[in-house]
Amino acid sequence: MQKIALNVAGIVFIVAAEIHLVRWVLKIPLIVGDKSISPEASAIGAMIVLLLAVWMLIAARKAAPGNQGAAASKAKVAIKLED
Repeated sequence: MQKIALNVAGIVFIVAAEIHLVRWVLKIPLIVGDKSISPEASAIGAMIVLLLAVWMLIAARKAAPGNQGAAASKAKVAIKLED
């Protein structure tokens, strides 16, 4: 389950990075309240979010498979008890 969650988080971060990059390339204005946020902030945001995406995907690759390990260890115990 952890591996799936990390993969989903990685994909969500990739989509967020793409949105930041589109805003930066197209120079789309962003106004929050009465403050204007520069497109360069989106370039920095894209780099940060892309690093998070890579981190999540690497962590997903290193994560142990869900409950397969527990099921395999139970099977080994059952085999040992029968012998």
